[in-house]
Amino acid sequence: MTLKSFLVYYYPTLGFNPSSETILLSELTTALERHLVSGETDGSTHLAAILTVLNEWRQARSTIAGLVKEKDRLMRELQQLNENTVAEQSTTYIALEGKYRREMEALQQEQAEQYKLMRAHYTKKLETQRQNLAEQLQLNQSLHKEIQQKSQEHDELRQQLENSKNQLLLTQSVIHQTQEDLASASQTNEKVEYERFMDCKTQLDELIARIRELPIPDDPSQVIIFCSGSRFKCVFCME
Repeated sequence: MTLKSFLVYYYPTLGFNPSSETILLSELTTALERHLVSGETDGSTHLAAILTVLNEWRQARSTIAGLVKEKDRLMRELQQLNENTVAEQSTTYIALEGKYRREMEALQQEQAEQYKLMRAHYTKKLETQRQNLAEQLQLNQSLHKEIQQKSQEHDELRQQLENSKNQLLLTQSVIHQTQEDLASASQTNEKVEYERFMDCKTQLDELIARIRELPIPDDPSQVIIFCSGSRFKCVFCME
C-alpha cells in the first residue's frame, strides 16, 4: 500500500475529510500515532512505516524550516552587512570625494596662482622684450638715418672729390699750358732781351766810337751822361 492509497483509505478513520486538499503534517502525524496506539488497525506495520516516514518528513521539514530561518537570518545579516558595507563605502566614498574635492580645489588654486605668476612673469618678460625691440627699432631707424646721412655726405664728398679731380686735371692742364706758354714766352723774352742787349751794345759801341771822335773839353763837368735801363742816353750841355 502506498502512502497515497493509505491516506485515501485511512482519512475517514483518522477523522479527516478525504476531499480536503490541505492538511497539517503535525495533525496527520498526531492522528496516526493515536490510531497506532489504539490498535484498531491490522496494518500496524504499514502505519509504523508511514509514521516513520512522516516523522522523518516532519524532521526534514523542521530542518528545512530551520534552514529557511537560518537562510533568512543569513540573508538579513547579509543585507545588513551589505547595507553596512554600502554605508561604509558611502562614508568612505564621501570622505574620499571630499578629500579629492579639497585636493582638487587646492591643486586648482595652486595652478591658478602658478598661472598668475607665470602670466605675470611672461607678461613682464614680453613687455621687456617689447621695450628692447622698440629701442632696437628706434636705434635701427637712427642708424638708418645716420647711414643715409653718411651716404649722402659720402656722395657729396665723392662728388666734391670728382669735381676737385676734374678741377685738378683742369688746373694741371692749365699749369701745363701755362708752363708751355711760360717756356715759350721765356724763350721769346730771352730772345727779345738778347736782341735788345745786342742793340744796346751796338748803340753803346757806336756811342763810344763817337765819344772818342769828339774833342775833349777843358771842363769835364759839362759832359753829362744819363743811363736808363739797358739803354744809354748821352746829353751834351755846352754853353
